[in-house]
Amino acid sequence: MTDTIFVVVETAIADGKAEEMKKICDTAVEIAQSKEIGTLSFNQYFKSDNTASVSLELYENSDALMTHMDNAARDIHHVGEIATVTRIDIFGEVDDRVKAFFQPYKANFHTRYSGFTR
Repeated sequence: MTDTIFVVVETAIADGKAEEMKKICDTAVEIAQSKEIGTLSFNQYFKSDNTASVSLELYENSDALMTHMDNAARDIHHVGEIATVTRIDIFGEVDDRVKAFFQPYKANFHTRYSGFTR
């Protein structure tokens, strides 16, 4: 499992837009589960006061992550109208396409040092 990529995305949700954000998250989960075989895990969390969300995502490899981003661009592109990405952390070895795509978001890239996955 050394090619897997773990992604954490934090967003700040605009006032009064939490329910709309939850609908977008539901759509994203449905798309990831039904259309993206390389998306291994995709979970959405909301802060108790609904002012922020966190997405925890696990991808098989860079191709799977980019497939998800292509789908997101088509199907949930309007998320930027109701939420602001405040942080993106990407863990694992990614290719240049991923680095280029996330560069405008000032993503933090982390390479694996040690450990194991069962």
